[in-house]
Amino acid sequence: MLVCFLKRTFKKLNSNRLATHLNWRKADFNEGIIKECYVVFNNKAIKLEKEEINDKQKIINTLEKLKQ
Repeated sequence: MLVCFLKRTFKKLNSNRLATHLNWRKADFNEGIIKECYVVFNNKAIKLEKEEINDKQKIINTLEKLKQ
């Protein structure tokens, strides 16, 4: 499991940049090293599955839910 906890000092979430970094870890998901990922921002949390990590746009779409 991978947990990304974004500090309160972050004023905004840069979904594109974080998606890029998470997408770099897709081999770890595909090999089973990481099975799931949680991102916490502004007292909200989302779960990213292996299928989402393989597609950067899907990661961005999921991360955008944290901004709502």
